[in-house]
Amino acid sequence: MLLVSLLFVVSACGGGGSDSDLDEINNQITSPGSNPDPLDINGPTQYEGKDPEGPGEPGVVNPEVNPNTPFRFGDNIFEVPLDTNGTGRVVCSNFLPGQRIAFVVVNLNPIFRDAYMVPGFGFPELPQSSFSVFGDLVQKSPMMTKPVSSIESLGLGGSNGLTANAEALPPSAIYEREAAAQGLEAYASIPPAKSVSVIQKGEVRSFINVPPRPSWPPREVPPDPEDPEQDTSDFAWPPGYNCQQGRLVAIGAHCLVFLSTEINNGHPDTIQFTEQRLNRLAREFDTKIFPTATAAYGPVLSYREMGIMDGVDLDRVITGADYNQGEYVGEAPGWVDNDISLEEKIIIFLMNGDAGGFYIGANQISETEYGDPHSVGSTIYIGSDNFPANDNAWEEGYSVMAHEFQHKLYNDHGLPKRPIEPGGGNYNWLNEGLSQMDIHLCGYTVNSGKIIPWAIDGQLTSYLDNVNRSAVCMDGNTQFPVAQQTQYGNGFLFFLYMYEHYDAGVGKRIYQLAKQGETDYIKLIEAGAQFTIPTSPGLDGEYGTDDDVMSTFNEDFNQLYTKFLIANFIDGIYKDEYSDLFDPRFHYNTIDLRGTIDLTSGNIKLPGVRTDVFPGTGGYPVQAIDRPVIPWGADYFVFSNGDGRDLEVTLYSDPYFKFFMLPVSYNDQTNMVDITPEIVINY
Repeated sequence: MLLVSLLFVVSACGGGGSDSDLDEINNQITSPGSNPDPLDINGPTQYEGKDPEGPGEPGVVNPEVNPNTPFRFGDNIFEVPLDTNGTGRVVCSNFLPGQRIAFVVVNLNPIFRDAYMVPGFGFPELPQSSFSVFGDLVQKSPMMTKPVSSIESLGLGGSNGLTANAEALPPSAIYEREAAAQGLEAYASIPPAKSVSVIQKGEVRSFINVPPRPSWPPREVPPDPEDPEQDTSDFAWPPGYNCQQGRLVAIGAHCLVFLSTEINNGHPDTIQFTEQRLNRLAREFDTKIFPTATAAYGPVLSYREMGIMDGVDLDRVITGADYNQGEYVGEAPGWVDNDISLEEKIIIFLMNGDAGGFYIGANQISETEYGDPHSVGSTIYIGSDNFPANDNAWEEGYSVMAHEFQHKLYNDHGLPKRPIEPGGGNYNWLNEGLSQMDIHLCGYTVNSGKIIPWAIDGQLTSYLDNVNRSAVCMDGNTQFPVAQQTQYGNGFLFFLYMYEHYDAGVGKRIYQLAKQGETDYIKLIEAGAQFTIPTSPGLDGEYGTDDDVMSTFNEDFNQLYTKFLIANFIDGIYKDEYSDLFDPRFHYNTIDLRGTIDLTSGNIKLPGVRTDVFPGTGGYPVQAIDRPVIPWGADYFVFSNGDGRDLEVTLYSDPYFKFFMLPVSYNDQTNMVDITPEIVINY
C-alpha cells in the first residue's frame, strides 16, 4: 500500500553549539549533480512540529508498557516512513547551524539472513545493494499534515538486562548476574570431578593433531631406500609420527597443562615458561574460565580425548617401504591414551606455534582425512607465541583459552555445525560469536587491554570501520573486507548486546534449545533474546511493587538485530545515564566504543562506528549516490550546518532498507556529538 503522507518536520530547537563536524571522520560525498526525481505526492506533505521558541518537555521513556501497544523508543528515535518503492522524504523545520540530524540505515534482506557456504556450490554471491540520499536547504510552505510513521517493527518496550550505568561496568557484572540467576555463588571454587590424578607431572604424551613446527603442511615421507625414485608425495604420515610431544607441567582442579617438548624439552624455564606462570595458568582456568563459561553456557559433558598418544618413538625411521599403495602398513608408533580421559579434566597444550589457538571437536573435521583418533577431543591448543618472554602478562593466552573452551562446550552440547572448508567456509557465526563473547565474559576485555591485540586492532576496529560491508548473521564470507576479521569483531559485539540487554541465561537458552534438536541459528538466537517485564501494576496500581504482573517475551531476530545496530551508533555518541532521553536498550554497560585502550602494543582509540557528515567541508545541496550497504549491514550519517531554513532529505532505497532518524547536536565542550534533549517528535 502506498503511503499517502510521507513528509514530517522536526522542529530544530535548542540550536547553539559549534559548527564543527564529528572529529576524525572522513566524509564520502559525491559532488552535487542533477537532483534526484522528487516524490510524486500531491497535497500538503509536512508537519510543523514544535515552535523553535518553545521546545516543550522531552518525552519520557517508559518501558513498562502494555504488551499490546507498540513501543516508541523515545520521542527522539523513530522510523522514517517509506513508500512501497523504498523512497521517503524528511523535512526538518528551522534547521539552525548548531543542529544535527542523524540517520541509521539497516538492510534487512531476508534472503541472506544466516547465509552460509554449501559444499560444492560455495558462498552465495551478495547482491549490489545500496541507497542514495539527497539533502538541500529550502523554504517550505506552512501547509502541514500529520505524517504516517511507526516504529512498531522494533517490538515491545522493556528491558531486563544489566542495570544501566553511566560509567563502564566490569564484564564480571555479566557473570555475577548469570550466576545469581542460577542460584550459584559467584567466584566460588568448583571442586574437581576427580580428586586424585594418576598421571604425574613430567610425563610426556604425543599430540597428534599438531605437526612439528614449522612443518605445515606435513613434511613428505622419504622414499624407500631401495627405491630412491619412489614417489611418496601423496603418502601421509601416520598419526603419532607427525606430531608435537608435550610434557605435563601443571595439574589443576579442572585441567592438565602440557608444554611442547620443542620448547625447553617441555620443562619450565626461568625466562618465559616459568613454573610459577604455568601454575598460574592452571589456576586461571580453574577459578575464572571454567566457572564463568559453564555458568554462561553449560557444563562439560564429555572428557573423551582420542588425539593424544602414549609410547610414541619419534626416533623410528619411516620411509616409503612402510606403505602399500599409499596406505601405511608399518609398525604402530604407540597407542591412543584412553586413560587420560579418565582424569575428567580439560587438557591444555601449549604448542610450539603462532599466536592464537584452536579446538578440534567431533564434527568439525573430516574423519576420512584424519582418521578416527581425531574425531573427539577435550584439548585446547594454544600457540606459544601468545606468551611474552620474561613477563607475567599472560592475558593474551588466557583470552585464547577462554575462546577455545566455549568451542569445547558448544561441541559437547551438540550445537549445530556446518562443513568447514578453506576459502571462506571456516567461520561459523554462531559458534565463533559465542567464543568471542566468552573472552569478554571471563574478563579479558576490550577496554582493559587484557586481550589478544588483534581482537581489537584488527577485528573490532575492522568491523567499526566497515559496518556497511560486514554482517553478523552469515558464515565465513571472503566477500567481506579483511576476510573474516570483521566478523569476529561484529560477532563479539552482537552477543555482548544480547548478554547485556536480555534476561540472564542467553547462552543457556541457546544451548538448551539446540539440545532439543533445533538447528536453525535464527531460532536459537530468538530463544536467547528473552526479556521479562512488568505488564500490569497489579492491585496497587503502581509499577515497581511486589504485586506487579510480570510477562516474558522473545524478541524477533529482525527487531533484535535492528536495535543492536542502532545501539552501536547511539552508544558511541551518548553515555549520560541521567538524561531524560536515556534508554538502556541503546547503551552498552561493559564496553566504551570510543574508549582509549592500552594494549601491550601501544594505545589505540576505538573510533565508534564509521559515520559520515554532510555537507562536510562543502555546502548544500549534497547528494550521495549508491551508498553500498550489504544485506544485514548498516550505515550511519549526519546532516549539519543549517542556516535557519528547512532541511529536506530525500532517500532512495530498495524495500529491504529501513531508516531511523534522531536529532543530535555537537557539544563543543566535550568535543563529542550528543542527542539533543530539546527536540520532541510528535506523530
